[in-house]
Amino acid sequence: MQWRIWRLAARSPAVRIQHSRSHPSGGHHTVVMRDGRDRAVGRLDYQLCHACRTGRVEQISVALAWQRQGLAREAIHEALARGPGYHWVTSRQSREGRLFFAAMALETGAAFTRRGKRCPHMHGRTG
Repeated sequence: MQWRIWRLAARSPAVRIQHSRSHPSGGHHTVVMRDGRDRAVGRLDYQLCHACRTGRVEQISVALAWQRQGLAREAIHEALARGPGYHWVTSRQSREGRLFFAAMALETGAAFTRRGKRCPHMHGRTG
């Protein structure tokens, strides 16, 4: 898997966003947020199906010390940019996750329905 530095996070210039995908046609994607010492401080795993125009957020996490700085928001925007106009669903959500995805749904217009039906082309969990 090759990593590509995508862009700096808007709210935290000390963090850079790296995006990778497991296959050029879509499939599994990972967004990693790294601090100035190149340590991973957050991660988003998601899948895309271009045939069904569906995106699925599998997992998103940000280290406690880096939360509330817009990093998860930036990662979600990275994913949405690769699936514009797609129907987005998520996996299970914690209470905080439900609040986060509700806010992201309002901001972006993407539904982020919880436990949405998986597209038949998506296989397994990212990671």
